Amino acid sequence: MEWIYWLYILPLVLGAIAYLGKSLDIKASLVGIVLGYIFLFSNVKGFYLLLTFFVLGTIATEIGKARKKKLGVEEGKRHIGNVLSNSLSALLFAIIGSPAGLAASFSAALADTLSSEIGMLSKEKPVSILTGEEVPIGENGGITALGSIFMFVGAFLIGAISSYLWDINIAWTASWLGVFGCLMDSILGDAFERRGKWGNNTTNLLATLSAGLMAWIITTMI
Repeated sequence: MEWIYWLYILPLVLGAIAYLGKSLDIKASLVGIVLGYIFLFSNVKGFYLLLTFFVLGTIATEIGKARKKKLGVEEGKRHIGNVLSNSLSALLFAIIGSPAGLAASFSAALADTLSSEIGMLSKEKPVSILTGEEVPIGENGGITALGSIFMFVGAFLIGAISSYLWDINIAWTASWLGVFGCLMDSILGDAFERRGKWGNNTTNLLATLSAGLMAWIITTMI
């Protein structure tokens, strides 16, 4: 049972590592710690998905960091808005008791993070998801083949974990709706964010919410 005690301090340890490693600023780290404990004590399965998203998202951000910096697309420290926009939807579906919505929200968040962070390293120029025209690297709504591959990797990783935490039906729902949410992120980013209608946090929140909402509808109303 000793591992249980390590689990209790894990949000605090990871929050400190994120801050000291300059992945998150102090406010974002504190909010991340609070969210970690909320999930840990109210929905431990959701905590495992949050942990997966945090660890893999951080790794993806660090991959090719020197090249990203040279290209001027390095993420830098993430702020409180980044943390909330990627986790509030999952928390909402945890509260209303929808495992599929919870898993799909994190699936979309991880799919988007991996596709954007690794997709920026693609040797091919990204194209607009709406028009197919070439756009600058890191542009909102821009997609690449490499990024698309990691979109599926991120979504189906959460799905695979969900099959262990719940069942195969939730796993498939979360996986495919994670892909849906990531595509929605690109569409919203192209249609609204790139045109200055709103910021990245709004795009992320709406994308993860759309994935979770579709999963909730599918599993409760169909």
